Amino acid sequence: MKKTALKNKGVPMYVDEGKDLPGQKGASFDSYFVSFEFEGEDGNRYGVVWHQQTQFGQHLTAQVLLADPANANFDNTAIATQVDNQNYIATDKLTCASTLGSLTGTKNEMHLKLQVKDATVDATLRPRDMTLYNGTTGLLKFLGGMDNHQYSFPNMDVSGTFTLNGKVHQIKNTTAWFDRQWGFADTSAALLEGSGMDRLAWLWIGFPLNEKRTAAVSLWDSFAADGRYGFATVYNENGTQTNHKTDITYKDIWQSKQSGASYPSAVHVEIPTATISLDLTILPGDPEFYHPENGLSGYENHRFL
Repeated sequence: MKKTALKNKGVPMYVDEGKDLPGQKGASFDSYFVSFEFEGEDGNRYGVVWHQQTQFGQHLTAQVLLADPANANFDNTAIATQVDNQNYIATDKLTCASTLGSLTGTKNEMHLKLQVKDATVDATLRPRDMTLYNGTTGLLKFLGGMDNHQYSFPNMDVSGTFTLNGKVHQIKNTTAWFDRQWGFADTSAALLEGSGMDRLAWLWIGFPLNEKRTAAVSLWDSFAADGRYGFATVYNENGTQTNHKTDITYKDIWQSKQSGASYPSAVHVEIPTATISLDLTILPGDPEFYHPENGLSGYENHRFL
């Protein structure tokens, strides 16, 4: 057999959607994220966000955000604990478990089960033929020092049930965003050092671009030790992926009384080379996570686009 007869695999990637789905041994952080919104049986819109990650295979954080904007009901449940037989990320298969719920399955089909006060989620997620590789190859330099591996399934078909206050809603006619991220360099100490301009920080937002959800954006604004890096990876309708410098403006900044950290109430995004201009309004509620035992804090929430 001649070398020229070998199958051409195209651009070499730093991630593999199947092999890298389980947890990464030795990772300094290992992260899984799912977000979707849908129309309930009552005609109202509902939103679900789930995020779980480990640090150095020892510490685990998990968060569930539920949004019921029509009734001004926004629930945030977060935990921080040591990894144990109830709270962990498996390294031999896709299994993320905590006292809040679990994500299990394969690349072709995932199952998200959550249970928090007054609400449960039982959803099945199946990816379409669309993988967004952050940075276009799945590898980014994060906060100036960490090799950040990241890929997303931006438009997974999702179905199942969402139960809130005893009312069961069918999850249908919508898609979910799945994000997988991990890194191997130790920036944990740096995250806790400094204040104000000297403290490391970042914004990440992922969202589909059109009604068919055949295009998407993964956007970063990283405030690293050597400066600010605002950019986006765009998955275009024709299947190509491109990187763009991004101008991001934060509006209506407020400060948390709990952690002292500051967060925006709205974000304006300009991506001139992709002809994208949009405003994001962050929904109300109390979606901050704060872990006083290590000083880490952050803010995950739903938004209008």
